[in-house]
Amino acid sequence: MTNRSLASLLGWLFCCIVSLAALQSYGQDRPPKTIVKIELWMMEIDFTKLRSLDLTCGELGENGQTRSYKVADMLEGKVKDAAILQKPEELLKLLRHTEVVTELANPTVATLLGRKASLVVGGLKFDTTPIAKSEGQVEVLCRVELNEPLPLLDGQTEAGRKQRILDYAILSKSGKVELLNPSAMSRTVDPNGKPVLIALTRATVETPASSLPVVETANAKYIEIR
Repeated sequence: MTNRSLASLLGWLFCCIVSLAALQSYGQDRPPKTIVKIELWMMEIDFTKLRSLDLTCGELGENGQTRSYKVADMLEGKVKDAAILQKPEELLKLLRHTEVVTELANPTVATLLGRKASLVVGGLKFDTTPIAKSEGQVEVLCRVELNEPLPLLDGQTEAGRKQRILDYAILSKSGKVELLNPSAMSRTVDPNGKPVLIALTRATVETPASSLPVVETANAKYIEIR
């Protein structure tokens, strides 16, 4: 092999090594993708019955003193920083016991920060997009559609479908449960006892992306995150 050929080969090998090193460095320097897990509890509350029961909660405040409040006031957004609101399962257990709640949907999805995620299971359609904000906050855009068949007419004919829709945005810190209450939706509690639609939403920021490879719900487990 001539000196010129050897020099060309060595030069080519050197370029390959530099390129591979650059690619490896690029992959290592890239920041991990940020995943946001979004949980939703969608329900209807019979506020008329709840108020007639005069159900109250008690808890220790930040100053060490005990405070109590009516659960109905809390679910209408009139009580700030209620501890039980941060424990949705405990709250639902209390509401189930008093038979004032109809649980409609409880989807959980995980998606990359800034990327829309969609979930369709039966009559439920859930679209959500988490958006990074300042001071560690996350804005979550949500749209939920729930379609349920109405009771059959004469036991045979379908009467139609009942549709419930929530379209809203919340701004919250990671891991905090936020209440979408009737006041926020410019709705008042129906004096005739009609149940009111409310929602609890929690957005939790998690990294790296590989820790949550799929979307999970009570009824489905699919959607790979890419």
